Amino acid sequence: MGQDTSATRPRGARANVRQLSGGQQQRVALARSLAVDPDLLLLDEPFSALDPLMRGELRRQLRETQQTFGFAMMLVTHDVDDALDLAVRVIVMASEPGRIVAEYDIPREMDDETRAQLRARLLDALEPEPYLHALGA
Repeated sequence: MGQDTSATRPRGARANVRQLSGGQQQRVALARSLAVDPDLLLLDEPFSALDPLMRGELRRQLRETQQTFGFAMMLVTHDVDDALDLAVRVIVMASEPGRIVAEYDIPREMDDETRAQLRARLLDALEPEPYLHALGA
């Protein structure tokens, strides 16, 4: 007879994906992507449907996972904080295809003043709302 794993199985492990919260669905999608041990993870607006607290938590988890497993990331986002938290290089693109508006190297560690300055530069470059492409390490 098989071993009962119900005590060690994560809560919600048997739930239908439609029964999971938005944050749980994002975690499942990320776990499925990472299960194949990718060299490169492509992310298109991965946190757009989440509330700010969940966004921050998932950004932190993704950054830690990337540092642990060493895969590269390419992130497409309109959220400056996603770019600042996950990228080592940010490329701001205009809505007309292929036109680069600005490029920035993002330090892994930065103080509040440096973050505020980079945030302001990125927001200035986003007028009138070009796409923001962030390249993770």
